[in-house]
Parts: sequence; C-alpha cells; structure tokens
Amino acid sequence: MSGKKITQPLTSEKPTEPIPHSETHRGGPSSEQHTQGSLTEKEYQELLELQDEKKKQELKRSGKRK
Repeated sequence: MSGKKITQPLTSEKPTEPIPHSETHRGGPSSEQHTQGSLTEKEYQELLELQDEKKKQELKRSGKRK
C-alpha cells in the first residue's frame, strides 16, 4: 500500500520536465537549438539576435557579389 503513495509524487513532477520530449527534436540544424525548451527567455532572445546578425551578414555578402 505504501508503495503507491511513493509513486504518486513522482508522476506529478514529471509534467514539469519537458526535457525528454524536447530531446526528440535533436539532430536538426544548429539554428533550431531553441526547440530544446531548456533555454530561458533571455537566452532565447540572445539566440534570435544572433540569428538576425547571421542573416544580415549573409545579405551583405550576397550584396557584395554584385
């Protein structure tokens, strides 16, 4: 009987951990790292800014080719 009481708290804690589900998205391009879900909002914003910078640099490079 006491065994069931021990398992209940463990199952209630699992939904708060989205990590196992997010690991199924691994293996994609590095630009999709934000899908891991373990990033804080600040880190996510920094990641987005880095991606924007990369896009701007690529646009400059393609513009110089002309």
